[in-house]
Amino acid sequence: MALVLLEGLDRTGKSTVASYFETLGFERIHMSAPPKGTTSDDYLQQMVDLLSSAAHKDIVLDRTHYGELVWPQVYSNPQKPRKALLDEEQIDILREIEDSVGVQRIWMTDNAIDAHWKRCVENNEPLDKSQFTRARALFSSMAHKYGFEPITLPQFLAKFPDAKEFADQKTAETLEQKTLQVTSSGDKTVVTEVDTSKPISSTAAKYPGKSPEQHKLEVANVINDILSKPILKGKSPVYSDVENEIRAFLNTKLGKLLGGGSSETSLNPEEVRFYKEMYKRAIDKGAK
Repeated sequence: MALVLLEGLDRTGKSTVASYFETLGFERIHMSAPPKGTTSDDYLQQMVDLLSSAAHKDIVLDRTHYGELVWPQVYSNPQKPRKALLDEEQIDILREIEDSVGVQRIWMTDNAIDAHWKRCVENNEPLDKSQFTRARALFSSMAHKYGFEPITLPQFLAKFPDAKEFADQKTAETLEQKTLQVTSSGDKTVVTEVDTSKPISSTAAKYPGKSPEQHKLEVANVINDILSKPILKGKSPVYSDVENEIRAFLNTKLGKLLGGGSSETSLNPEEVRFYKEMYKRAIDKGAK
């Protein structure tokens, strides 16, 4: 049998894709945040039981346990800390079960960051812009680390026209159109993006063997890693001011990467000068 895992932010098309798999005979399960009071051991056992059941039937999960790697970091704050119920070791245990039953991991995303944010606002999604940006970065990192295939809704609809009846057409029309290749292996349908022969960019020349999108994702992951911890060491207020400026700059860079735009992701001379100047300011002023 087969297991399809759908992850991603709201308003990216997960429900549309889940509905389509449902017409193919998959049991559709919409997962929400674990109830308050759920322990890590309880949640792990629940997921072991659920994933194991895919050995006997086809299941599509609309949101998954991988959300524990994203949402606790997005919504947690000092007043209301939210500890993740699964750690990397527990995720690895669940991945073994996923692989044993035959899994397709799909990350529903949208390369048009402004249009995506606008849809979230129009539909009163419960997150602000900084949380939205943070969640996009975390999903990108999660997808890269755990092998989720990034797919936009128009990409999916281009190859599965029957799914259009479940789609929000306004959403579909605002997302980026790309070409897909669909292949089958046993009980698993694999959807991959096709490169329609673009000119070789300077990024490709500088990083042979990697597509611009792969390089873009690596840069986004590095920036996300930098933002996840203190950047400058120093206790004076000046350090805090400069660090805030650097973080604002990196968040802007991250937004551009995750929102599409140019595939050239190497630092330009202006950005290099910015980093050097910010660090020099921190060292010079912190020493006074």
